[in-house]
Amino acid sequence: MSKNFFSFTKDKELADVIVRLESDVIAGEKVDKHNLHTSFLNCNIRIIKTDSEIEIYNETLQDIKGMKSGSFEIAAKDAIEKAEKEINNKIIPNIRRKNLY
Repeated sequence: MSKNFFSFTKDKELADVIVRLESDVIAGEKVDKHNLHTSFLNCNIRIIKTDSEIEIYNETLQDIKGMKSGSFEIAAKDAIEKAEKEINNKIIPNIRRKNLY
């Protein structure tokens, strides 16, 4: 990681760390009266040092709720957007504070 936070490379051999993000979105309930759909996103973010393969960061987001009318896919997009905001506003600043580089 660089002092400007991340410097990306396509060559795994040049990377200091690997960021692994695993997520899934599951459909919730549908309220027929309003065609309202819900979905829930779970996400795990791990940072692993390439030289030692030691995990140096692990954070999980659970049950990020998306809710929109129309379809479960639209509700899933809402959940993904909420998770993205949480990653940008909370997790990335938390990683920066830990000074992992």
